[in-house]
Amino acid sequence: MLDAIEKEGYDCASARRVARHGEPVFRKLFSKLFFGIINNLTGMDLVQGGTDYRLMKRKVAEAIVSMPESERFTKGIYSWIGFKNKWIEYKDVERVAGETTWSFRGLVRYALQGFMAFATTPLRGVVYLGSLVTIGAIAFAIFTFITSINSPTADRNGYATLLIVMLLLGGVIITILGMIGEYMARIYMEVKNRPIYLARETNIKEPGEVATVSEEQNK
Repeated sequence: MLDAIEKEGYDCASARRVARHGEPVFRKLFSKLFFGIINNLTGMDLVQGGTDYRLMKRKVAEAIVSMPESERFTKGIYSWIGFKNKWIEYKDVERVAGETTWSFRGLVRYALQGFMAFATTPLRGVVYLGSLVTIGAIAFAIFTFITSINSPTADRNGYATLLIVMLLLGGVIITILGMIGEYMARIYMEVKNRPIYLARETNIKEPGEVATVSEEQNK
């Protein structure tokens, strides 16, 4: 890690597990599923097997501290701030003594914390669900209308009509809730008060410092 930062020019170096010897198969599958889902929902690039054990430069630590949010999903924060990171791979082996303090329930809570801290896609998905239900209700209404023309006694009891009204109202309500969720998602991201961008290097002199070449990393 020291060589990666001091000699190779990386801003931080992190440990990454490439094997999970001694872990239950179900936990391995859950871990793989978690990384796949959260990367798709958030647009981040969380590396499978990446750990929080890392060495970083002062500017990386300051970037992390500059994020004042209380829901601190560390893996997401490390990915969000960017910077040049080197993954140092290692093979995990079964521990000689002791047991892990991470229970499956704790891992589930940690995964949910990550989704809630960085993912707003579920709120947006409500809009799609409401729109789908509304379109389905309209399509079913058209089908029922055509069927009624061909067979006037097809909907004598009115069940189809009642179902159409319920689906249409339900779809509209779900869509409206999804739109409210979109606004709530934006408010949620705003109250986190994350920096608009992070500067990897700057040529602006601080008192007693020497200027460096400017290279910004926008977020």
